[in-house]
Amino acid sequence: MTKRPPPATELERCQLHVIEAARRLAHADEDSEDYHIKLDELFRAVELMEQAEASSKE
Repeated sequence: MTKRPPPATELERCQLHVIEAARRLAHADEDSEDYHIKLDELFRAVELMEQAEASSKE
């Protein structure tokens, strides 16, 4: 297995954070408080990714 290089840009870091947050959410029990915490983390990660994307276009 080859190792990926580290993310080069803020947008790439944010994209990886969204993927990681989605994976954590996928493993959470929907009826638990932990699920809602992980869902909030995913929404926040998406918001940060959108901000990074907008900044990269400027």
